[in-house]
Amino acid sequence: MTVVVVGGALMAHYELRDGTHDVDSARRLEEELKAAVAVVADRRGLAHNWLNARATAFRPATLDESECEEILSHGRLVVLAAPIDQVFLMKLHSSRARDQEDLVLAWPQTSFKDVQDVVAAYHLAYPEAPRDEFLGQYVETIIKEATGDS
Repeated sequence: MTVVVVGGALMAHYELRDGTHDVDSARRLEEELKAAVAVVADRRGLAHNWLNARATAFRPATLDESECEEILSHGRLVVLAAPIDQVFLMKLHSSRARDQEDLVLAWPQTSFKDVQDVVAAYHLAYPEAPRDEFLGQYVETIIKEATGDS
């Protein structure tokens, strides 16, 4: 059973955020794992979706699990941390208001060189996504905020 951690839990793992209320996986959870998650939730007083696979909707085509960092291996459970570049692209794709802060915090940790590099990676990651004429401007805003440029 493998979990690919993304989202707030990954940001916390990289010490870019203090914490989160759930753990998002970019990989579907097997039924056996879902049952174990429910048991842990009951025992610890957590929400039953404290570990969830909602992020699979935003999984980039370029996410290669062999490039993920193994952060836990226990029995048959393997927990992988997605590369920060892939998480940056996922948050860019989901474009929720709460993702902007994470994008700003993640930018210095990515390997992207500039706006064009991000936009090109985005189009590879989400080839079916409609072209957004404002994507480059939005990424530029993120970079400026992350670097303190006005």
